[in-house]
Amino acid sequence: SGATFVTSGDRHLQGEEADRVNLLLLGVGGDGHDGPELTDTIMFASFKPSNKNVGMLSIPRDLTVPITGYGWRKINHANAFGESEKKGSGPELAKKTIEDILQQEINYAVKVDFSGFEKIVDTLSGIDVYVEHAFTDSQYPTPNYLTKTVSFSAGWQHMDGRTALQYV
Repeated sequence: SGATFVTSGDRHLQGEEADRVNLLLLGVGGDGHDGPELTDTIMFASFKPSNKNVGMLSIPRDLTVPITGYGWRKINHANAFGESEKKGSGPELAKKTIEDILQQEINYAVKVDFSGFEKIVDTLSGIDVYVEHAFTDSQYPTPNYLTKTVSFSAGWQHMDGRTALQYV
């Protein structure tokens, strides 16, 4: 089963005229988590409308980069720094920081917390994920600051929101 990128004939996306639409996805813990605005997940996606190809790059959260106004810091701090300056401006500072290091214009940025991620997956009635290698994580954090063991088998699996969050 292949993934698709949905477009609309009546609305154009920013970047579509240049045949390149770039998106930044930021995943944060959110309220109730340590460092709620630190981006644990940073993904850059690039869509080419002419052939409908999508490329994705996962950016390591501990990558040290120059952040405007803050010097060289871990990239996962950019959103938190922006939010501390003005509520809602975190994605803009993260976007600018990543545009600078990748030398690519980013047309859209999306920020979602753990709860929102679960809700999106559950709204879609789950997602199918191909797990390349089986693994076990004996240190998966629980809400009460303990840990539990989670395991995933290799191959295609249908996951609900909670399971998909554990996987990512």
